[in-house]
Amino acid sequence: MDLILVKEVKNKGKVGDTITVSRGYAMNFLIPKGFAIAATQASTQQFKELKKKEELRLAEEKKSASELLKTVNGASVSLSAKANEEKLYGSIPPNSIAKQLNTDLNTSITKDQIIIEAPIKTIGEHDVTVQLHPEVQAKIKVVITAEEEVEIEDTESAEEAAE
Repeated sequence: MDLILVKEVKNKGKVGDTITVSRGYAMNFLIPKGFAIAATQASTQQFKELKKKEELRLAEEKKSASELLKTVNGASVSLSAKANEEKLYGSIPPNSIAKQLNTDLNTSITKDQIIIEAPIKTIGEHDVTVQLHPEVQAKIKVVITAEEEVEIEDTESAEEAAE
């Protein structure tokens, strides 16, 4: 059975490819899951129109990502975390970086767009990549400082602070 792929399918093809698969695979998996549509003349024409719209949408997304790149690229984000000497007690997650970046720059970057090469577990400056679009990446600096610990001197003030 001939199909047009609407989504990329591993080991079968990319979006827009026309593939031939068994009828069972097409009817039980690819079509119901929305990965493909039957390859008829009408669907081929319809898919070409959809592909043009998708290309325009992707071009618009790339343009907006390029605009956002001007704001985000080279930015610096400061975070504090509990640490001893040089090492953190944990690591800095991408959602903390995204949240601080959104607060500082008034953007809408998600944790999935933050790419950290290795877990951030030390105090200091770290280079992080922000994937704004499949073709647009920004580099930012994340500055990690040790969180100040407040010590309570006696047990009476500790009980008062708890209340």
